Amino acid sequence: MATVIRRERYQRGIFGWIFKLLFIAFNVFMFAVLVVLWVGANQTPTDPRDTMHVGAAITAGATMMLAIPWVLGDIILGLLTYFTRGTKVIVEETV
Repeated sequence: MATVIRRERYQRGIFGWIFKLLFIAFNVFMFAVLVVLWVGANQTPTDPRDTMHVGAAITAGATMMLAIPWVLGDIILGLLTYFTRGTKVIVEETV
């Protein structure tokens, strides 16, 4: 007996693909910046008495300063990606 399977797919246009790729590239870039920030902050200081506390404070502040544009960029690009996802197409397969 044949079974019909229906799947919903969205066909993106050129602007949909551009916004989707921008969204992915933005997240990869921001994650790379965060990793570079944390790796640079965890390097062994030459004088541990003074630089350890200062480095921890700078890293915490820089992480917060990086998190705010990351979240705002994700909200804006995420909405643009969602609203340019294209039209719904129903694909039918007979199994």
